[in-house]
Amino acid sequence: MFKDLVVVVTGGAQGIGRGIVQEYARNGANVVIADINKELGQQLKMDLLAQGHSVLFVETDVTKEQDIVSLMQKVVDHFGTIHILINNAGKFQHKSLYDLTLDEWNDMIQTNLTSFSGYPHPLKEVKASGGCHGIGKEFFVQAQSRFRTQLCEA
Repeated sequence: MFKDLVVVVTGGAQGIGRGIVQEYARNGANVVIADINKELGQQLKMDLLAQGHSVLFVETDVTKEQDIVSLMQKVVDHFGTIHILINNAGKFQHKSLYDLTLDEWNDMIQTNLTSFSGYPHPLKEVKASGGCHGIGKEFFVQAQSRFRTQLCEA
C-alpha cells in the first residue's frame, strides 16, 4: 500500500512518531525520521537499515524555519520527492500552566501548533509530488482545512 512512497515523520525518533516510522517502513515506504534528538534518530535509522528498510535521518528542530527548509531539500535530494508529511513532533512541559515561563509557553506553541503548519515549504513539496497526502495533528487538519483544500486542488 505504501511501497515506494516517501514519508516524512517529525518527532519520528521516539514515542508515537517512532511507531509511525516503523509501521510505514514495514509497509514498504521510504521513511524519513525528522527529529531534534540526533542519538535516538541515528539509532532508529541503523535499526531499520539493518532490517533492510529504506530510511533517512535528518536532525530537525521544527521550531526553526531553516531546519524545515533544509529537511525538505535533503529529502528531495535523497528520494526525489515527498508524498506524505506527518507533523508528529510535540512538546509538553510537565508542570502547571501557572508555573510556565513565557519562553516555555512560546516554545510549546511553536513546536505543537506552528511548526510545519506555519511554513509553506513542506506543503509546496507535497503538492509538487502530485499528491495530496498532507497529514498532521488532528488540530492541524481541522483548523487548517483550507490549506489542505488548497494543497489538494489541481
